[in-house]
Amino acid sequence: MTMIPIFIPARNEEPHIGDALSRLPIEDVTVLANGCTDRTVEIARYFGARVIERPDAGKLPALQEAIADLGKYATGPFVTLDADSVPLFSRYWVPSLLSSLKDIDKQQPAVVVGPAVFVGGPGFAANTHRTVTHYKKQFTTRKLDFQGSFAGRNMLIRPGNNDVVDTLLELEHYWPGEDYAIRDTIVEHGGTTYKNPSPLAGVTTDAARYGNLRDTLSKTKQHALRSRLKQSYIDDRPFGARRYFKPTDPTYTFVDLTDMPTELDATHQPQLTSEE
Repeated sequence: MTMIPIFIPARNEEPHIGDALSRLPIEDVTVLANGCTDRTVEIARYFGARVIERPDAGKLPALQEAIADLGKYATGPFVTLDADSVPLFSRYWVPSLLSSLKDIDKQQPAVVVGPAVFVGGPGFAANTHRTVTHYKKQFTTRKLDFQGSFAGRNMLIRPGNNDVVDTLLELEHYWPGEDYAIRDTIVEHGGTTYKNPSPLAGVTTDAARYGNLRDTLSKTKQHALRSRLKQSYIDDRPFGARRYFKPTDPTYTFVDLTDMPTELDATHQPQLTSEE
């Protein structure tokens, strides 16, 4: 099998990174350690992964550095995997992602999203429902851009040409929503977001962490209340990052948490702003 670069952005992933790496074909795996203060780097190197270290936290800047590091190979396909996710079938995972590109022109930008099976967190019944719902959505909308689930935890990206690579490298520091920013860049350059429902391309992922992300995203929706602006958002947000938000309805109003204070106080109220 042709080696495809696998990038794993990791920020203080000591509890998860070893499990992920032990399930991967260590051929061309790079851990993008950003803002780590734990043993993530040490564990990654123990398992034989290449490591790119950044002192500052930020998934998108880490990915941008990895893309730049690919040089002339940056137009070809590479895979990104969240550090708390592991392939269901390690041997077939990357080939199954690649198989979705077989009917797409080699020069066309593309993003292939593999399905996810949720584990842990709320329990078996809730995770089963969430997994089936995501799988069904991917299957029914797999050839429609801007529809279906989009999972940054498990995706193959093929920029296709240098214009797309340059645009990806010029993206602002987004969090959360960096995966949507990548998806939109691909589509805006004539690309496609093919959602592959094959279980062979699937991964298991932490349901509790996913739920926390959904809670974070909900804070940016209309009518968000101060009681939902949890300190965890402020604690987790990388310095200098801003929320990626590109609504289909230009009149949609959202709460912009980019300039939130370092601590919440009893008098703070979110400022509603409109996206043009």
